[in-house]
Amino acid sequence: MKQKINLTNILFCIYCLVLIWVVLFKASFSWDAIRLLVREREINLIPFYGLGEWVFLNREMLLNIIIFVPMGTYLCMLGASAKTAVPYGFLVSLCLETIQLVTRLGTFDVTDLITNTLGTAIGMCAYLLLRLLVKEKKTADRAVNIVACTVAGGVALLAVVLVLANR
Repeated sequence: MKQKINLTNILFCIYCLVLIWVVLFKASFSWDAIRLLVREREINLIPFYGLGEWVFLNREMLLNIIIFVPMGTYLCMLGASAKTAVPYGFLVSLCLETIQLVTRLGTFDVTDLITNTLGTAIGMCAYLLLRLLVKEKKTADRAVNIVACTVAGGVALLAVVLVLANR
């Protein structure tokens, strides 16, 4: 079955590339900065525990939640059911955490898996709520795509500014 490429597919691909850039490469703009990210392999299997203390919400956790909200939204827009969107988001997070472990570009952290999955669930719920408010799927998807285009444009502009500033 052939699926036509539409704006949602394109925006989802852009989102995935930005997600990889942020999670794996910590939004670095140079190979030197990326090389500095490589360190000893680290694994944290204790949820909400790090640097010798318990932490239940910090900046990194909040950013992990926020960056995975579009994952839940896009998965629903692209046809994933409410039952499958969150597990797919978890699998994407697990893949990214495993890549960090293998490449030594970060820490494999169970807290990240939890917060990323929570972000996916929030995105899915937000989309389902929008669908309750806007009965027609096409209209709801168009509204999400408009917001996504605006955000993508802002991120692209910020990336250009940062690249130019780091020359």
